[in-house]
Amino acid sequence: MAPPTSPAPKATPLLDHVVILVPHAFLASPPAWLRAPFRFAPGGRHADGRTENALVLLADGSYLEFIAFVPAASAGGGSSRHEHRWGRKAEGTVIDWALTLHAPGDDDGSGDEIRHGAEFRDIQDRVGKAAADAGFAYGDPVRGGRLRPDGAELRWAVASARRRREGKGEGHTDAAASASTPGPEPDGASWAPVEPGQLPFWCLDETPRRLRVPFEEDGGDKTRHPTGIVGVAEVEVVVAGGGGGDGDGLGKEKEALAAAYDAVFGEKGGRDGWEVETVAGGRKAGRLLHPPGRIVLSAARAQEGGGSGDGAGAGAGGSIKITFYTDDENWVGKTIGGKVDGEHTLEFKLVAATPK
Repeated sequence: MAPPTSPAPKATPLLDHVVILVPHAFLASPPAWLRAPFRFAPGGRHADGRTENALVLLADGSYLEFIAFVPAASAGGGSSRHEHRWGRKAEGTVIDWALTLHAPGDDDGSGDEIRHGAEFRDIQDRVGKAAADAGFAYGDPVRGGRLRPDGAELRWAVASARRRREGKGEGHTDAAASASTPGPEPDGASWAPVEPGQLPFWCLDETPRRLRVPFEEDGGDKTRHPTGIVGVAEVEVVVAGGGGGDGDGLGKEKEALAAAYDAVFGEKGGRDGWEVETVAGGRKAGRLLHPPGRIVLSAARAQEGGGSGDGAGAGAGGSIKITFYTDDENWVGKTIGGKVDGEHTLEFKLVAATPK
């Protein structure tokens, strides 16, 4: 009689990466203010041929994706770019962020299928039920990939949030609705994409994640940054149209999004938001790198517009602000960044990874 097998480790939502849109020239030659705080690792061109990236790997297993549209995507009026999920976002802004599902042993094997597909379907079901009144849901994963500069093929699948549309439904921007809008489903429902970043998208690996995010290669040398940055302390999602008030100070849109976030993380978030771990669990070689990060919802201020710094233009589409953990006390409390163009400035706050 064969010995009983242990159940596979259960995967929980983890912070995968943050997406920052920059001019294409920044990939080959980042300005000094961007080179100074980060150590860049090679990325590559995505399978659709429209975007390329460079990575900033973090010691906790998450990373920053500095992404740019290739010049050809903007040629001829930019129709190829505008059809892309991020094609109408402003360069010099944080445009999106991703969660993943990962468990011990995931980096073994060749990767011929989407990992943790069953667990993701459970999350789809939870979000669909919890956020039914607001009409939020996650679509099925769509396969993608790219080639690394060394020729290694990376394969993954992404799933993005969408919203049931009734006519020209509340909360939908024309820009979001015009890009890759799913058609009607058998039940007659019609869906529009959720503005990127208001809810995270999912990046689910087929090939081992260590190939896509080689943060442990060469003894983790690529994760040693001049500013001591080791992970993401906070993702602040500034909600589009979330300024209305009620008894607890949350607007209707924030309440709707909060219900979706509760379902994603499997717990109710408070005023401090939701805790989120990373692949390495905030630890390295048994040493605590930092506490869990946090996901926070906030209402857009009236003065936040398309030229906002520290993330993305707020406007109708909201914005994303990122705070990093640093283990270098000389950088604690400082803000790093610089001007991308005449309208946009990238800025990031740094806080202590391990409080004294």
